[in-house]
Amino acid sequence: MNKKNTLFSILEKFKKSRILCAGDLILDKFVYGRVSRISPEAPIQILDINSENFILGGCGNVCRNISAFDGTVDLVSAIGEDNVAKKIKKLISLEKKINPFLFNVKNHITPTKTRFISGTQQLLRVDDEQALKITSALKNHILSTIRTKSKNSSVVIFSDYGKGLFKKSILNTLIRDLNKKGKIVVIDPKSSDFSIYSGATLITPNANELRTAVNFDCSTEQKIQKAALFVINKYKIKNVLITRSEKGMMLVSKKGIKKFDSRAREVFDVSGAGDTVAATFALSLSTGAAYEESALLSNIAAGIVVGKLGTAVANLKEMKREIEKIK
Repeated sequence: MNKKNTLFSILEKFKKSRILCAGDLILDKFVYGRVSRISPEAPIQILDINSENFILGGCGNVCRNISAFDGTVDLVSAIGEDNVAKKIKKLISLEKKINPFLFNVKNHITPTKTRFISGTQQLLRVDDEQALKITSALKNHILSTIRTKSKNSSVVIFSDYGKGLFKKSILNTLIRDLNKKGKIVVIDPKSSDFSIYSGATLITPNANELRTAVNFDCSTEQKIQKAALFVINKYKIKNVLITRSEKGMMLVSKKGIKKFDSRAREVFDVSGAGDTVAATFALSLSTGAAYEESALLSNIAAGIVVGKLGTAVANLKEMKREIEKIK
């Protein structure tokens, strides 16, 4: 079977996959308008608003990507009891293949990221959020739910956006338990302390996140590889997939290194591209695909979404079209 046929075969198996995704839920709000003048009050642009759009963000965007590929995903997260939480629940209800298991936390502000955009240019992002307070009762609920729901999935994604859901004790306990059950654990990291991800099967930092976590110079491929191997050896993480924007990706393990050139023709917006990478890689691994094939599909998917404006997803039709272009 040639490379194209192998990739097509993996995509066809996505519809039979069931992934468990746990993480921080965020509401992404996009405010679109036009800038034609400068404010007389201060040297700032004035945005005349035309429209606004709401999209599932954070781990919700990981789930959107899985759903767009016709995979099924169980979503575990915690939200407040505010209007933002209601909006998130409504958006989830519109996704046929996302099964939510959400814990409502009193007096918690559900995170919102509001982006103001003129044309294709993002002018400003405003975040409204607070760190989630994990009580012992909530911790036990999270642990119990993830342990139960993981029985239905061979792959578990932890989408960490640093909003408080993943305390070190929670993640370390879960990763250890999932490893004992033979589950594949994929981490989309935000913390600069990679020890909280110890024992994971795969971690997907961008180059800056890797540099911050290990305090290594990551200015060249050789130095990035050295930093990744440090993470692998120190934290017993089996694989590190480094996303490098227009420079593509690098997959590093003790077996060696694989490089993937960027497939993006034009970059409009990198928002959510990491979510797409985590989702695609997890889906691919759930089908039994090799790591190199999974990384290649993730790279193709990332190239698609960065060519779109806003927190976007790729779909099977777009993926197949890009695979046809492989020589």
